[in-house]
Amino acid sequence: MNKPEILKIILIMILWSLFVISILQLLWSFHEFNNTDTSEFKENFEHIKYENNDHYFINTGFKDEYTSIIEIERSCDVERHEITDNSSKTVYVYSGSSMVTPFCEDSDIPKEMEKLLRERQKNYEIYNLAMSGARSSSILRSVNKSINLKEPDAVMIYSGHNDHIEAHNVLREEMNFVENNLLWKVYRNTFARSLDNYEIKGVSRDLLTPKLARLGLYTGLIDSEKTMEMIEITNRKARENYKRNIEKLVELTEERDIDLFLSTVSSNLKIEPQTESFYFENRSVKKNYESYMEIGIEFLNRENYHAALENFRKAYDINNKSSKAPYYLGKTHENLDNNEKAINYLVDAKNRDNFSYDVRAKSDINEYLREINESHVTTIDLKKILKETEELLNDDLFADWLHYETHSNNLIAEHLVEGLETYKK
Repeated sequence: MNKPEILKIILIMILWSLFVISILQLLWSFHEFNNTDTSEFKENFEHIKYENNDHYFINTGFKDEYTSIIEIERSCDVERHEITDNSSKTVYVYSGSSMVTPFCEDSDIPKEMEKLLRERQKNYEIYNLAMSGARSSSILRSVNKSINLKEPDAVMIYSGHNDHIEAHNVLREEMNFVENNLLWKVYRNTFARSLDNYEIKGVSRDLLTPKLARLGLYTGLIDSEKTMEMIEITNRKARENYKRNIEKLVELTEERDIDLFLSTVSSNLKIEPQTESFYFENRSVKKNYESYMEIGIEFLNRENYHAALENFRKAYDINNKSSKAPYYLGKTHENLDNNEKAINYLVDAKNRDNFSYDVRAKSDINEYLREINESHVTTIDLKKILKETEELLNDDLFADWLHYETHSNNLIAEHLVEGLETYKK
């Protein structure tokens, strides 16, 4: 055996050893997760009560620093019209990037709102104070600072998705199936050396960990009951933090005599959920579920919708905790033009989808907003409007899981303007 062949054998042995060690480490990380103390896990959410400092105004680029609102020109100049109503009303719009096109390209929702109002002879000045990645806590901070610089007549909030994303980041950190894995460390120190820490975390926590979680749950290596308990804690913490921050916003705007408009949030229901079906009593039940789903999808592809419905219903009866069955029930009803049922099932599927970075806000956020009963607060039920007009089933409404397509901005702006025109003052 010559020297190159010996080196080749040694290299193969090293690679195999690396692979085996990494698999054993992964199995051990599954074991550690299964033994997680949920009471300690609850404490991990304390930090998300407070805003961090890495948000910035999308349209101004000022990072962690608020210059005078007077100095911040509205970044989207609007076409001017002759205005008969001289009483100008100033509205600050706050959201993450889900509602606002970054850097005011051809279309921007606050810009479209102002144009619509001026066309109706309403003299409004709409300031776009959206922040990338903003959740309710950072919006609270932004409102508090900006209204002290120049007080508006009204504030409009569109927020909810990022609160859930931030909470689910805590869950993915707890799983942490990748960070200490030997194979991942080798990758980081070789092929991924050019990536910064944010990109590395994006790959490990937001991409690989959810995939490994689904694998572990599907194979039974991860305790599904423990996982469900931690998901419920995660979603509850997101809801609690959101509610607490909105309550503070209500108090703040009431003290300053500022009208507050809260919009319910919507998301793309046409995206297939990432959560695999892993909540089963035993293998036999799981096999029956998968059989019904497979047959149902086959009938759906053949456009035999009634047969597809029958099989998806049987799958849903077996496992009503999965997001896959209601998703396909929704798709099938849509093909049968049963749009109300389609939306209800697709919303159900969205609420059960928890193992992807782009986790969408749960319906209880909107239910809470609808229950707010304060004299200076108006809830604009955008989600309900989009549902009743069946626009939620429009394939072109969203660019991804929650960001609206640019050509949808005028439609969303029109719905928000209808709510804004109920101005209490």
